[in-house]
Amino acid sequence: MLSFIENYFRVMGTTNINQLMGEMRQLVLNLQNREKSTDSALSKSQLVSEKISGMKEYQENVADMNGCWRMQGRKGLLAGLQQENRQILQLQQENRELRQTLKDYEQTLEAVMSKHRMLTACFLRQPVTPVPTPDSQSQVYGPKESPKSERMVRFVQVLNECFTKGERMSNRDQEIIARLSTENACLRDLLNIASCNEPSLTRRFLQQSGVGSEASADATMLKNSESDVTILRNPLELEQESKGLTLPFKQSAELGLVNGAADSNADASLDAAFNGKLDGGNLRK
Repeated sequence: MLSFIENYFRVMGTTNINQLMGEMRQLVLNLQNREKSTDSALSKSQLVSEKISGMKEYQENVADMNGCWRMQGRKGLLAGLQQENRQILQLQQENRELRQTLKDYEQTLEAVMSKHRMLTACFLRQPVTPVPTPDSQSQVYGPKESPKSERMVRFVQVLNECFTKGERMSNRDQEIIARLSTENACLRDLLNIASCNEPSLTRRFLQQSGVGSEASADATMLKNSESDVTILRNPLELEQESKGLTLPFKQSAELGLVNGAADSNADASLDAAFNGKLDGGNLRK
């Protein structure tokens, strides 16, 4: 009986020890597995913390860059707005000056046109006087005054003819100059627009364009008109220039009209000059 109890306790003790050893072994294995999982979790947490720190640093750098960019963009925007404001103020000042200039031009033109209308109405109200003939002059004036009046009539006729031709040529020259100015402005605008896209276009246009022919033709017309005006100069003016006198033709004519009593030498020169002018007009006809 005692031996049985001893064997039982021996077997039970051996069994308990084996179970305890197995449980302890299992606990050690579990602890090792948990330690490995803990190590992996720690490594993962370290990686996550490093990523978080990197993201924080990246966000700080991005915030600094955004702050610098915003400051620079704001400064550039303010500079652009200030420049545009100055340009707008300058354009407004130019607009005011142009309006004032236009108003002055309109007032001047209105005054000139009113004066022109007044003179035209005055001339229309005056009666038309017939041109005196030599017979009527001899009847009205004496034998001494009729040659002078005849010379004055010729003088007035020549003056009217010269003034009419000069005004006609001046109008034609002004039309040519206005047309050339308009064409020149249009060409300049076209060249400026084209040169913005292609800088070398202006040089090629000047080399290949045929605008010079029209400009030379207009210049020839202007030169011919100037030569015609030179031909229309009164022989009295040419004679005065040959003698060294510097009075212009219109001023000398007005002096001749005011000072009707001239000496015999001046009368002879007037006769010769106007006879030559009339003979020249007949030859032209």
